[in-house]
Order: sequence, then C-alpha cells, then structure tokens
Amino acid sequence: MSEITRTDWSALPAGYLSPSQCWSWLSCGACYEAERILRIPKPISVDLLVGRFTHAAVAHQRMSMNDLHDVPRENASLEPYLEAGAQAFDEVFARQVDVDKTGEETPIEIELTKKFGDVGEAKDAAVRLTRYVLPLIAKYDRAAGVIAAEARVRHLGPSFLGYPDLAIKLSAEERADAEEEAEEQFVEGVKPVFPFPFKAILDVVYANGWMKDLKTASKLGSPDMLASLQLLTYDLPFWMAGERHRLAWDVALKTKNPDFATYYVNDTGDVTDEQYEFARYTTMRVADQICAGNFPVNVGGAPWSHKYVHDLPTGTRAAMEDWAVSA
Repeated sequence: MSEITRTDWSALPAGYLSPSQCWSWLSCGACYEAERILRIPKPISVDLLVGRFTHAAVAHQRMSMNDLHDVPRENASLEPYLEAGAQAFDEVFARQVDVDKTGEETPIEIELTKKFGDVGEAKDAAVRLTRYVLPLIAKYDRAAGVIAAEARVRHLGPSFLGYPDLAIKLSAEERADAEEEAEEQFVEGVKPVFPFPFKAILDVVYANGWMKDLKTASKLGSPDMLASLQLLTYDLPFWMAGERHRLAWDVALKTKNPDFATYYVNDTGDVTDEQYEFARYTTMRVADQICAGNFPVNVGGAPWSHKYVHDLPTGTRAAMEDWAVSA
C-alpha cells in the first residue's frame, strides 16, 4: 500500500469524513460528486424508508434505556418505538431528504417499485418488519448488556473543537463530548486514527465484548465489503488502544414474511490486524482522492449501484425482426 502524504484536508466537502461518505465514493466517485458536492437529488427506492423506520425504532428502544439491562421486558408494548419509526419514515418522505446518523443531509427523489406500489404498502411492511425484530433485538440486549448505543465514536479524527466551522455547529451536549475528546488527545496523548476530522455513530456495543451494526436487506446473506469497512471503522480507535471488539451484523429481511439473522465477521467476530490496517488505509485513500477532486465513474459497478446517469453507452434489446446482417 502506497503512503499517503497529504497534509491539507480542508477540501473535504462537509469539513469532515464519515462512513457514509466513504461508502458513497467507493461505490462510485461520480455518484458521490453528484450527491455530495453538486447536491443533485438522488433517485432512491421507497425501500429505503422501510430501513429508516426500523433503524429509528430500534434506536429509540435502546435510547430509552437507563442502565445496561434496562431494555423492554418480554411482551412489553412496542408502540412508542413504532411511533418513532413512523415519524422517521414520514419525515424522509415529506422532506425528500435523507439524513444519516451523523446528521448529514442529502436531497433525494423517492421512487415507487414493483414491490411497493404506493407509500402505504411500504409503511405497512416497515411496521411488520419492526414488530418482528424489536423483541428479538431486545432479547439479545437484555442478555448481553448494552454499554453504548447510538454513540459517536471518539478519536477517529482530531476533536471538532479545533475546527471553528465544525465547532460552531455543535449542540451543548456535542460540545461537551468534543471537549472531553480534546482533553484526551491533547493532555492524555490519545492519538486519533485519522489526521482529518471524522464523524461516525455506532449502533451498539455490549458488555460481553461485541459490537454490532443493524442492516436491513431484501434477502438474507452477509453484508458486503463496504458494510465490513463501515463496521471495522467504528472499531479502529478501540483496536489502536488494544481494546478491539468482536464484530457482527444483525440483518432484518424486508420481505412479506420478515426474517432476521446475525452474521459474524470472519465467522468468529474476530478481525485481524491486517484487516484493520486495510480499513484505515482505504479510508485514508478515499479522503485523499476526494480532496484531490478525483470522482471516477465505477464502470465495474452493478447497474443498480449507480443512482445517476453518467452518459456511458448502454444496450437495448433488439426485436428479432430487426436483426440484420451487415454488408
């Protein structure tokens, strides 16, 4: 892996990097530019709203806890969490703006699909899925003990406190967190993973040593390499401090009959030093390329991965009667 020598990271569009930005650029640099810099509304399937509903409900369930094991008892009412999910669903649809966990907003255009002919069908599916998964997640949360949920990961980059344009946007709670982070870095000598500001919000860390991330999908199967990069990024500061976690995904299946499964990273949840190093280098490379203004089209990407038209040639099937033999 070639060394990255850049020292000026001020060209990062948001002033910082995030897992969703890395995911977007690696999927297709040209799509990243259209979405994050040119701010062209991104066409997305209404399926996205199902995922937003479930994620918001799970987050609300966990954020309602007062201590490690204070999660809903069996057969507890799910209505407060479903209401939080419905509110997130309605807000994305009404505003046509996608807001990720770091607070970044991107304009979108929601499209109906064969699977969901109208928004009501998508919302009904979201309710079914969320009713199914909330008790399953709560059961594991009770057994494992939640020590952090929907929490910002410290020390991925320098404290935002050192960047006036970022610091001024912090809430009182966020500023207090940034002040503690700054003290740990400048007084206690904790070294950030990256030399540029980075913001990431992890899903959940457990007292039993596991860190998990929730994904929604149309079919069961282990999440892809981009999801792996995201999850490893959350754990990079812990790895550097010698306190790595075992890693896994919870996958909720967005089908008529909901399903749910957990997938361990590397079969055991354990990640090698080489894999952590690769995750760090890949993120550094993405930041370097963004700052350099390099936004290449991912010509090898699957057609569904491109949300914008890149003016590349495509094929159209010819009718049999139109076949002709060239001279």
